[in-house]
Amino acid sequence: MAFVLFAIFLATAVHATPDWPTEFFSRTEPLGGPLAQPQGSAVAFVISRGANDVLLPFKRSGQLVVWREGAVTTFGDFDSAHDPAWSPSGDHLAFFNGFGSERNLCVTSIAHPNTDARCTPVSGEYQRKSARYLPPIWVENGAAIIVALANYRDSPTPQNAPWGITNKTAKTPWDAHFRDDTLWSITEIDATTGAITSSGEPGPLRRILPSSPRGEKLLLVSANTDSTGVFIGDRWVRSKQFFLSEHSTGETELLPISSAKSITWTLEQHLVFSNSGGLFIWKPELGVQPAPLQTDRPVLDVISGDGWLGIHLAPQTPSQEEPYLIPPPRPAGVQLIDAKDGSVVSSLPSDGEREILGLTATYHKHAAIVHSRNLRTFDESLWWLEPGAEAREIFTDAVSIGGFTTDHRSRVLFFSEHANGSFELRRLSSEKGESHALWKTSAPTEQLDGFRPVEPEVLLVTHPGRPPSKALLYSAPDLKSKHSPAALVVTAYGRMTDSRHQFNPEAQLHVSRGISYLMVDVFPVLGRIGEAYSAAIPQAIAIAREQLGRDLTIGFTGGSLGGFAGLHLLTNTSKFAAAALRAPPSEFAWSWATGKDRDAELLELITGAGSPQENRETYDEDSPLWRAGAIQTPLLLLHGTDDAQVPLNQSIAMFQMLRRSGKTVKIRIYPNADHSIFRDRKDYLIDYYKTMFEWWDRWLWQSSGV
Repeated sequence: MAFVLFAIFLATAVHATPDWPTEFFSRTEPLGGPLAQPQGSAVAFVISRGANDVLLPFKRSGQLVVWREGAVTTFGDFDSAHDPAWSPSGDHLAFFNGFGSERNLCVTSIAHPNTDARCTPVSGEYQRKSARYLPPIWVENGAAIIVALANYRDSPTPQNAPWGITNKTAKTPWDAHFRDDTLWSITEIDATTGAITSSGEPGPLRRILPSSPRGEKLLLVSANTDSTGVFIGDRWVRSKQFFLSEHSTGETELLPISSAKSITWTLEQHLVFSNSGGLFIWKPELGVQPAPLQTDRPVLDVISGDGWLGIHLAPQTPSQEEPYLIPPPRPAGVQLIDAKDGSVVSSLPSDGEREILGLTATYHKHAAIVHSRNLRTFDESLWWLEPGAEAREIFTDAVSIGGFTTDHRSRVLFFSEHANGSFELRRLSSEKGESHALWKTSAPTEQLDGFRPVEPEVLLVTHPGRPPSKALLYSAPDLKSKHSPAALVVTAYGRMTDSRHQFNPEAQLHVSRGISYLMVDVFPVLGRIGEAYSAAIPQAIAIAREQLGRDLTIGFTGGSLGGFAGLHLLTNTSKFAAAALRAPPSEFAWSWATGKDRDAELLELITGAGSPQENRETYDEDSPLWRAGAIQTPLLLLHGTDDAQVPLNQSIAMFQMLRRSGKTVKIRIYPNADHSIFRDRKDYLIDYYKTMFEWWDRWLWQSSGV
């Protein structure tokens, strides 16, 4: 297919862009794992393929890697691997390779990884969320592997014949992208021959939990076939049913569980789960309704150990707090409670600055590992928590911690990411608190002469009548010697500072061009989302100006909700010298009326105003399109033709409004591109940023007198 881009100009000619540093977007990073071998001598994980990585909406894939006895083996014949699983003996790995009708279940020995692999076609999914929770599962003796096979349910509309729907139609075809209607068949595959030995009837399966402690049962979570499903905001929700399945016989049993946020097996083969009603335990041998377990507060997550349960308590929120579209982070704590009487046997209490990110039980279930983040510094920690003892911090550093697990010696395996873009797979001794790297990557910008990634500073942003928020400032190191005034590009969406210790290619790319970059935390309130951006961003800019000690020429960039933030700001202030916005929603009534129930429900939630016919005034007030006459800032719009979240006409309408008013505006349209524009399109990614920096070269530096 030919590579075609077209642009519409009202601006004058732009300056040429310097050579493009693709290294900013070409890095090796872990996408899945780490997964410890049962015997503890090997670790499996999935890494990206750098510049050619394929980003999919709900599942990322790459190359399978095994660290074993100090050596690293890359499974080079498989470039779309995901969901690795060790055999019980630890001699083999099963994993999926590919997606949709091209997906295969592959089994390979770790002794001869690239020669002994055998693959069996097993149809999968491309983008449905259920595919995230249906990994391959080995049966207890290692003789077979259980997988879920996809049976597609999308009904495409006719392309060459008339068709119609009525007000009686429950599900419109325009929502198909956002629903999850795929049916899955539980299938058993012989681990030696690859032959399918049994396959169940297709059903709306949504999750397979690991088998019971003795390995003979699976817990299956399915959508309730009696439920049609609804959109709550932009989330497709159907009530669930929970089944126990004997994989030796294929028999299933419907459980007396109606909903569960988190669910786990205990060593006694009981099921513990949490939902909005509290924490519950169900004992199969009794065959009765689940019994409640008393807790101080609602439970977000639960794990089980040897005689104890680990619970992630929901953070406390002010009783009169307004409903947020994107809530601010809250400190929280973790408790270990006795599995029989619910008494607290150990805890990691909230200290007012600690956010809980995850918890897992050790291999032998005698302790819990808790992952936390400091809300002031954003440094991350791992804690050791066991019954009858105080919580013990076993690791803390200025890093972002990825997936973590433990091996049979209770050593903790985890990925750590640094702000310069480098990664390490680390193994941590829980007793000594010492860790060392088993595998590491270099920073993606090491090949760029004269450039070193900038560590962002955390700024505290205060604004009257609202809780304080934070921002990350990436200061361009050569500002004082080259440019006066300096250029600063601002971006906002929701919460952004939690990525302080992660590599941000867009921020570092700006810094490399001498432009400082400011990422502002904004927590919009339902019904008044524009107010939060108007309050937080000017304050953050003022603090950044003071920190940099320079006069600043300001630009703004953002996408989707961040694009709306940009339009909202441009219609209320002329302080920005330029703006570049990706897929910005400009007219809320049109967003409501796309034909998608998903969009209508989302807009009614965001505006708090019901439908446009019920409250058109609110929709008009929230829509930047009808205030476009106030925009004085040169505006670049970037949009994909196949954007299902924010249709292209939202940008075209804003472009036409500004163009007809004689304003400086440009639109760049990307054929066949989705909401991200450059997902799975390296050529689009390069064009996107070249276009943006041409815009900054033309309007930011010109406004600076450079």
